[in-house]
Amino acid sequence: MSSFFSIKKTNKGSQKKPLFVVVGKSVLKKATERNRTKRRIKYVTKPLLENLCYDATIIIKKGISELSFKDLQKEILYTFKHERIIF
Repeated sequence: MSSFFSIKKTNKGSQKKPLFVVVGKSVLKKATERNRTKRRIKYVTKPLLENLCYDATIIIKKGISELSFKDLQKEILYTFKHERIIF
């Protein structure tokens, strides 16, 4: 479990897309920051989409804007492996 985001798992095929990223207005005030965060997360998870064993919704928490891209990538990969979302 990460302190920067949480992952909600649902059965495979129950969502229109295998991955959703949710960033609330209370987390990041500016739309450009929210969109940038979504793009970064989608870029990191794109190679993992084939191996997902669940559909996932990533809910962003406060403090994620402090992470560098490499730290964000490590955090996501670590969490996906330990939550058993990928094979």
